[in-house]
Amino acid sequence: MAQFYHWWPGQLGGTVRKACLLREQLSDLEQSLEEHLQKFAWQKKAAQIHILVGSGFVDLSQTGSGKLTNAEVRKKRNGMFEEEKSRQMKFKINEFLMKRSIVALVDGEPWDMHRPLVNDCELELKHMLDEDPSLPNQVFWRTGSFVLGYIIDTAFKDDIYVELCDYPRTKVEHGCFMYDVDLKIPDWNPSKMELNCLSRVGGSLWTKGLDFEPLDVNGDLALKMFEDNRHKTKLLKQLLQYSAKDSISLYRIGDYVDFSKGPLINNTAQIHRFCVTAVHQVESDMYGKVYRFQALALPIDLKMHWWAWEFLCRRAAKLNKTPIQYIHKGTTEEDMKGVSELVDNLQKSEKAYS
Repeated sequence: MAQFYHWWPGQLGGTVRKACLLREQLSDLEQSLEEHLQKFAWQKKAAQIHILVGSGFVDLSQTGSGKLTNAEVRKKRNGMFEEEKSRQMKFKINEFLMKRSIVALVDGEPWDMHRPLVNDCELELKHMLDEDPSLPNQVFWRTGSFVLGYIIDTAFKDDIYVELCDYPRTKVEHGCFMYDVDLKIPDWNPSKMELNCLSRVGGSLWTKGLDFEPLDVNGDLALKMFEDNRHKTKLLKQLLQYSAKDSISLYRIGDYVDFSKGPLINNTAQIHRFCVTAVHQVESDMYGKVYRFQALALPIDLKMHWWAWEFLCRRAAKLNKTPIQYIHKGTTEEDMKGVSELVDNLQKSEKAYS
């Protein structure tokens, strides 16, 4: 027993000293941890403020500054605008439906996917794989000419002034869509490489994912916007003369603006393949000597064997002699009646060569 009491105090004393030492070390660790947490919290708050400033939302009490720059004010207003716009939306369309849909039917009338709904209505979304894809086909074909205008307007260097004229209304059976252009280049015969470069501009739109933004404006504003293009000015005056309403439907992708009867497709990501097949010189009673650009496109929802695509591109390179219509009437169902037959023949050909 004596030996036990003699051993206990010594062991207890050593344990107490170790406990005190550990407590001091723990206290130092707690203080160091607290300092690191405070530093981390400050950095996190600073990062949040930086993100808020970059996105357009900023609380001046957090930044310590009483005044924003013009750029910050614009970002702030745009951010608040978009937030309020989202809040006021009566409904949100499923993201998958938005990406797939080419055009909408509003109370049975064709409607752009990005055109505002002004009243309560019955809404139906149409896509390329519908049982009856005639309307999406019409819209896609019309959009092809619009995109061809974008390609021509943006592809050339600044020393070549491009004056777009008009795109003739064509049937799908013709095998291509077109755009007539005044290029001021005498006797230009583009090489295969130059055509490929133009095609790449169209192909790049798939990755850019640009919305086709519609906007109706009055005739005077439309004439003001296109006053630098004498051909467009002449066409606009003609359209306004025969139109029942004093407004023009404009569309924009990126920074390119043109007018069209519409509607056009939802987004450039819905265009999978695009090929500028040929450029021909033609004579026009309205515009004189112009270049006729011809092209072909394939929507993202339709798959096609490469050889079938090459066959269609060669076919689309032949001169299309369709005259320019002075009044836009759009593409009709009668224009699209050959689509099903064309697709069926291609599918049969693919099976024969597979």
